[in-house]
Parts: sequence; structure tokens; C-alpha cells
Amino acid sequence: APSRPPTECLAVPADRLELEWVHGVRSHDIRGQLSYCPDSGDIIFPAGNVVVSMNSHERSQRFLNEHGGEVVSVCVHQSQSLAASGDLCASPTVVVWDYVTLQPLRVLKGHHKRAVFLLAFSHDEDAKFLVSIGSDDAHTAVIFDWRNDCVVARMPTQKSKPLDLLFARPGRGFGAGDCGFILCGDGFVHYWNFNGASANATTQSVRLGVGKHRKPQPFLCLAWLEENNLVIGALDGSLIRLSGRHLDKIVSRAHAGAINSAVSTE
Repeated sequence: APSRPPTECLAVPADRLELEWVHGVRSHDIRGQLSYCPDSGDIIFPAGNVVVSMNSHERSQRFLNEHGGEVVSVCVHQSQSLAASGDLCASPTVVVWDYVTLQPLRVLKGHHKRAVFLLAFSHDEDAKFLVSIGSDDAHTAVIFDWRNDCVVARMPTQKSKPLDLLFARPGRGFGAGDCGFILCGDGFVHYWNFNGASANATTQSVRLGVGKHRKPQPFLCLAWLEENNLVIGALDGSLIRLSGRHLDKIVSRAHAGAINSAVSTE
């Protein structure tokens, strides 16, 4: 306590602090969490316990303050003004929100442990499904019918940490019904298929044609191209294109270093 405390009014001052600007983005332990919003033109990224929506032309920032833990994952839908974010805490939370108004639409809690570090919406116009990957030992995947606040599938993936996540697109040749998601990581690209109505899910490996003299390497990112082509970015700078689940083409050393992110402009 102070040695000579003031004798006047000790009430809390009427002034209050408001967050005005965030300098920096969390990037030291998460991947691919910088998102562009096609409707608003804003850039969304996590920083501490908030998600920042920054308009680079107006030099302004807005903030989503719905998380109690540090935000470690963000994704946006390609055709709707929808975003989802996940945090790091004992009981992680996934928040689905409108990135134009920054209003939360659904809070999903109690389905993961430690953290939610990867998120992806389904590609249908209604964005019916949202898949999240947890940071437990099995890296559990949960598929939500988030509008109805229910879980339609839940399954462990693998012990090796996934590095990127995409939802499958209809007609892309990735399984019955083409309803599922794709994960890549250190030496693997795996596809999980579910029927859209039950918790039953099956997994298949993408056929990369890696021979006995070619050691599997970390696959760092995923992106969709036209028709049924999936593109994979690799640690050695190579781009790998698939037709369905089969290897179609490899562009060796497309970059001098690792390919950490890939985006299609189709």
C-alpha cells in the first residue's frame, strides 16, 4: 500500500481503455491463419485473445472479443461472410461469426482438449458443415452441423500433427458422396469421408506414387484448382497436383524453399 494514500475520492476513474490497434500477428506456432474476406476486403488474423479484422485501405482495425483463450486458428468461407475461430485453453471454444458485422452466430464448446488449431467450412452455399482439428494426442476431428448446433461426425486422425486442412468439394473424386476433408502433414496426405448424417467415417490415403527410393517429406499446404485438381505444397519447394486421389503432376523445385501457403484465384 502507498505510504501516503490520497485522502480525496478513491472511486475508480470514469475513463476506460479501448483497444485501438494491434501491432503484429500470432505466427510463431500456427500456420496459414491469415485470411482475406472477399465481401469486405478486410484481412483477418489472430493476435492474443482477439481476432483482428483490418482494412488496409482505411488503415482501421476492428476486433472480435469472444474468446477467453489465445486464438490459434481462423478460417473464412469462400462465398458467404462467415468466419470461424478457435482458441487455446483447457476447454477450447470454436466461434462462428459474421466477418462483416463481427457478430457471433454460434459458440461451440466442450468438443476438444488443449486447442483447436485447424478449421475449415464445407464448400456448399449454405456452409452447412465446419470441421475442426484438436490438439489432443489423437488430433481428433469434429464435424459440426453448426447451424443446428450438433456434431455429425467425430474421429481420431493420427498422432503426427496435421499441418493443413481442406474440406472436400463435390465431384472432386475423393470418395462416396465427396463429403469429407483432407489433411496433410509430415509424409502423409489423408482423406476422411463421412455420409453427412452419421458419425461413421472412413479414411483413405492419397496416392502420391512415392517410390522406395524417394523418401516421403513434409507436405505443408493444400489448395483447390479447377476441375478435380488438388495441389500440395512440399517442404522441398515442389508443387504436387492430384487428379482425384491420384498423382497427376509434380513441379519439382517450383520454389527455392518450402511452400508454406497456396491459394487459388479460380
